[in-house]
Amino acid sequence: MRRRFTSALLGISMALSMAAVGSLAPKTASAEEPSFLAGRGMADMTGEPGENGMMGYGDSRQKSAGIHSRQFARAYVIVDPKTNKRVVFLSGDMLSGTNLERELLLKKLREKYGDKYNDGNVLIAATHTHSTPGGTTDYSLYNITTMGVHKQSLDATVDGFAKAIDRAEADLAPSQVSFGSDKVEDAGVNRSMDAFMNNPKELRDKLPGDRDSRSDTMAISRDGKVTGFVNWMATHATTLPTENKLISSDNKGYAEYLDEVKEAGVDYTKLDSPSMVAAYVYSNGGDQTPNLGLKPATGPSSDPFKSVEIMGKRIHDGAERSLQKLAVDDNTTVDYRMMWVDMQNQKVAPEFSTTGKEEKTCRAIVGAPFGSGSEEDGGGGVTFLGEGLDKNELMDSLTKTTYDATPGLKDCQGPKKVLFESGMVDSVQGVLPVQVLRIGDHYILGMPGEVTSASGVLMREAFAKSAGTTVDKVMVSSAANAYGHYFTTPWEYDRQNYEGGATIYGRYTVPALNQALAAVGKSFKEGGAEVVGTAPKIRPFVYSAYGKVLHDTPGTHKYGDVLIPVRGNYRKGDVVKAVFQGSHPNVNIRHEGTYLQVQKREGDKWVDVAKDSDFSTKFNWKRKGISASEVTMEWDTTEAEPGTYRMVYNGTSRAPGNHDTEFQGVTGSFQVE
Repeated sequence: MRRRFTSALLGISMALSMAAVGSLAPKTASAEEPSFLAGRGMADMTGEPGENGMMGYGDSRQKSAGIHSRQFARAYVIVDPKTNKRVVFLSGDMLSGTNLERELLLKKLREKYGDKYNDGNVLIAATHTHSTPGGTTDYSLYNITTMGVHKQSLDATVDGFAKAIDRAEADLAPSQVSFGSDKVEDAGVNRSMDAFMNNPKELRDKLPGDRDSRSDTMAISRDGKVTGFVNWMATHATTLPTENKLISSDNKGYAEYLDEVKEAGVDYTKLDSPSMVAAYVYSNGGDQTPNLGLKPATGPSSDPFKSVEIMGKRIHDGAERSLQKLAVDDNTTVDYRMMWVDMQNQKVAPEFSTTGKEEKTCRAIVGAPFGSGSEEDGGGGVTFLGEGLDKNELMDSLTKTTYDATPGLKDCQGPKKVLFESGMVDSVQGVLPVQVLRIGDHYILGMPGEVTSASGVLMREAFAKSAGTTVDKVMVSSAANAYGHYFTTPWEYDRQNYEGGATIYGRYTVPALNQALAAVGKSFKEGGAEVVGTAPKIRPFVYSAYGKVLHDTPGTHKYGDVLIPVRGNYRKGDVVKAVFQGSHPNVNIRHEGTYLQVQKREGDKWVDVAKDSDFSTKFNWKRKGISASEVTMEWDTTEAEPGTYRMVYNGTSRAPGNHDTEFQGVTGSFQVE
């Protein structure tokens, strides 16, 4: 997560890429006898499109104002038919899992499924997009830009995951579960080379190109055909910069869209039984950026939205190649472990500490480089703070006072310069979940923070050695279940770039996590307890009043009136725009529906060709005056067939007393030539 701290916050190639869609071989698998029971499910989990602070960049100016693409929850239930033991792997188009989301979801699952689902067998992963609404955690540091918890967005997340699981349960059927791997060399670069080069050469040599290029895929197949998969790949979903205010699943969301919509024909408004469910998950990409120019919005195109599609296509193609290399494990084992780790009070044994002696973690401290923001992804931040050891002299006095007040704190947190002690005010999660799912001979590490490339190597090795497996059978899911900030190696930490400043539990954070992973690996090998420790209780929180709609007004117009009409004719490749008298989108988020329809005339019927979940459209909303709204809808005609079209706006207005009324606006027809 790249946090761009403003002063207020501190105060507390397109055409070529599209032509290649579907150019690779169909997703098939050998038609061996099915071994597992597996089910796939999807649901719309889009948060508030209006006036909610977005989660990721930490910029108080970045508040949602429409939709570029919708958010979806994806669920994969996998059961060993011999033991009936099950796990569910969840992925959301969002920044990170949170403890609040997880606890509320588990409550729902217990009410419906009894002991089928528990603390150990539900893993929540994420694409790590930085362009979706926040306010879904009970830890206050992350709710500064949202001014508290947003109930609509929180409910959308929890309900979306619950519905996806329900659909996956209904979809359970004999299936193959297989694994494949390839590489993606052109979808990211290392954004923290100074820190990476401080790692030992032996570790750096395991990462040619200074990054982890692995593209690992777990596929579900029936009758020889892949019907769902999860792909792990290490790069940030930060192609869109902090100036973007449209909800978007970014590059990994576009990869999902290619598989589901463009190739499999999935209709995102009809998700009861999709033919394909494809999740692209954030792996150990904490120091990997899609901004190849190492500045925000410097992807392959000068247009960040085009860069989303180009980078998403590259990520998608890596998964396609891995799907051509699927292999089936020789057993149907399904197992899981969960260990709750108090990250502020860990004693790290010499075999894990990297110093040859026992070390300790300590209370959370956010470093000054964190407050500087990011040059590569978030940018800006507070002008008097910076990345690196030679910066942030203004924080020297606070740093000395903080370290002098607590013996041993400097040994844990040094050479970090202190911005503020988040552990003192309990504004971040201190007890973190380290979760591992076993499926066949493969393991999925659910890590509650942002794992750098090199840290991912160390984590795979620590777990594999203890569990008696090999590193190629171990996948890393970053930002899973909770958000514990960054996880850098001790050597990366010493350079105190952005990532090191955001490693809040000190220099020995990753050694402590490796120690926990080794204990979990041993538990798998020796048959230990499935769950160790308990989750933190949900903390008291305040619901935000921002984005809450009491009533709309249409000004001097009627709802749905066309304020700026379309032209009569467009050439293929033009962008069609229309402006409507609208309503606040938070009145009705229209889950598994759409605010926007592009329709083509087919005989005497109008047929949908694009909706607000399509990457060719943009639904822009802005407030006019106190309670009026204006909506601008856009459609990129690059892929349009010649013909007659129109645009339709679907809205819901609210009168005092929560009296809601549906309305519709329709443009005149226009030609695309």
